[in-house]
Amino acid sequence: MMPIDEALNADMKYIAIDFSVLTHLAAEDKQYIEEYIGSRFAAPVRDATFEQLKESEGDDFTDNGMVLSGVLLQIDKVEISEHGAVIEGMKYRSGNGAVGIAIQLELKDGAWKVIEAANNWIS
Repeated sequence: MMPIDEALNADMKYIAIDFSVLTHLAAEDKQYIEEYIGSRFAAPVRDATFEQLKESEGDDFTDNGMVLSGVLLQIDKVEISEHGAVIEGMKYRSGNGAVGIAIQLELKDGAWKVIEAANNWIS
């Protein structure tokens, strides 16, 4: 999700991942995802929902035109099959700066590989 619409990544102070839909993930899986993303970007990674981010940013969020200081990655839907998976979600920075993303994965030799990642919608 991070390489799609990289303009949303400009001056981000954090990368937030909303794991609330991914209830089947173990704590170790979440930690692996956070560390993986954190190793590729200078911003700290944290687990947070949109509501938690709005609350933590307080007046800065509303004073800044409803723009987050960082990027929120939110997963809305995951479909897993025997040989692959499709992940749908969004990358959000503001109401006018968000993209819907569909990622197609393939399970090959015990590892997940991204086959395709594309925009579904743009705001």
